[in-house]
Parts: sequence; structure tokens; C-alpha cells
Amino acid sequence: RPLPTPEAAVEPEPMPLPYLPEVGQIRYRVERGDNGFEIGRATSEWEVVDGAYVLRLHTETTGIVWLFKRYRIDMESQGRLTAEGLQPERFSIHRNGVPSNEKASFDWQQMKVRVGDGEPQALAAGAQDLLSFNFHLGFMQDPRVARTLPIATGKKYGTYRLEAVGDEMVDLPVGPVRTLHLRAPGVNTTELWLAYDYLLLPVKIRHEDNKGDSFVQVATDIRLGRVDGD
Repeated sequence: RPLPTPEAAVEPEPMPLPYLPEVGQIRYRVERGDNGFEIGRATSEWEVVDGAYVLRLHTETTGIVWLFKRYRIDMESQGRLTAEGLQPERFSIHRNGVPSNEKASFDWQQMKVRVGDGEPQALAAGAQDLLSFNFHLGFMQDPRVARTLPIATGKKYGTYRLEAVGDEMVDLPVGPVRTLHLRAPGVNTTELWLAYDYLLLPVKIRHEDNKGDSFVQVATDIRLGRVDGD
């Protein structure tokens, strides 16, 4: 009797070449919990000119939630796009159109970072801000390898552990997408699903706070590069 044939090993997805189009936009539906209840919309957009990038994320409540609590958060990250990835220089958050003290400035010459109005701290190579790190992940040598990543959130600067959960198919309004699922565990846990067919950009993001409440961003539209009329 012939010996049973072992199942073929599943090949991991190939890593896309690190690249960020000169312009782009991802629109998200924002849900509370994992039951698909929409509470808001978010738009992430970027522009790269002569090696300098600007990232913006606009999030606001919608629908019945908007009737009870109108809320908008605007984040912006500015810096340089290098062969190693994003190198942020300034990060800021506005809440309902008002500047907050949640900000960070990066001095790569002196290797110092300042969060809010605090004293400058030692800056580690490869450090990111709360917005840039979502886009920087696709530039890392292999995001599937567990590592730590220094991040300035606007409130503090610290080192966060990043681990790979594995490859997953995610059903999105734009269709099924092959993704790499990453997790940054902690008191507040962040999970990201990076799309292999979209330059490892984040097409789903899940935040869970220390109370167990979760908020999920699900991509509804992805535009890479300029389109007619831009």
C-alpha cells in the first residue's frame, strides 16, 4: 500500500516591495465592538513631495451617534520618506478643531524627541508617531518577525511590542483581501491587518482600551495614486 502523501506546506505570502504612492487615500467605516455597529467614518490620506510626506487622519461620528455626540479628531504627521521607511518630524492632534497638547517633535540631528510640553528624551532609530507607524510597517524588513517599535503617541514616548498573528483573508466592502494580521498587545491593544495586494497598507485596525471597549476601522475605499480630476 502506498504511503500517505504529506500535505503540501503552505507558502507564506510574498512581501510586497516597500513603496508609498505620491498621493493616496483610504476611507474607513468606524465600528464600536465587533458587531458591525457603525459610529463614525475616517479618512486617511497622504502626499509625498520631494521625499517629504504629510499624513492626515480625520475621524468623526456619524448617524445616530452624531445626534447625541458630535466629535471629530484630526491627526497629522509630517516628516521624511527614506529607504528605511517613514522618519517623522512633527505630530499633532486636534479635537473638534481645537489644537490639543497631544503632540510630538523629533530632532534626528540631536536624536531627541519631545512629547507635549515635556522635556526632550533620547530618540531611538526607527521611532514613529501614532499615525506614521501604520504606514511604516510595510517598510520593515519583514513585519512577520516579532520586534519592538518606539512610538510617540502624543501623550508619551515608549517602546511597544509588535507580534504577528498570521496571514488572514478579510472580507471588506472592497472585496476579500489577503492580509497580514499584527498585534501590539498592552494595556491598550492595537491590531492591524495589512493588505498584501495594497502595499501592506492597513485595511483594518482594531483598538481595545483598558476597559475592554473596542473600536474597529474597516476600509471601504482605497485609492492609490492620482485619479482624473486631481
